[in-house]
Amino acid sequence: MIEYVMTSFIRFAPIFIMVLLPFVILFYVLLGEGSGIFAFFDTFIHTLVMMIGEFDYKDSVSSKDSFITSAMFCLFLFAVTIFLMNLLTGLAVSDTTKILEEAVLRRRILQIETIHHVEMILPKWIKKRYWDGYCKDPLEATVIEKETHRFTSSKFRKLFKWWGMSKDAAKRIVKLRIQF
Repeated sequence: MIEYVMTSFIRFAPIFIMVLLPFVILFYVLLGEGSGIFAFFDTFIHTLVMMIGEFDYKDSVSSKDSFITSAMFCLFLFAVTIFLMNLLTGLAVSDTTKILEEAVLRRRILQIETIHHVEMILPKWIKKRYWDGYCKDPLEATVIEKETHRFTSSKFRKLFKWWGMSKDAAKRIVKLRIQF
């Protein structure tokens, strides 16, 4: 699940960088007090923090700064907080639907594997008595696999009655098994 979200975010990363990097450079040029790579990195981190919602207008844009700085800050507010955040929200929603579809498929696979493991663990006397398609000979098994043999509901009810399960519960389980 996390791998799927990360791959979709990596596919989205170029758009994210194309929108965010010009504002980082703009704020570095207009508001940067230091020089060097560390000041640029600090500006990048500050821009990421502002993108999340921590704007610090008084600290970032003071009254002595020009009109261009204030206008670019307002443009940043609208472009990044509205455009990028809505894009990230849409990405998360689309990922959620795909993850849910994959989760249903994985659940069914795990159910099939569990049923297979339980059938492998069952003693032979239970298989012989309650499973019409059980046979000892592997050559016979290939012939029987082509036919659709299942536990019958009456045999299921007998088996579950032995284990203390009510008939209604056994019927519900049989119906659920037939649906899958």
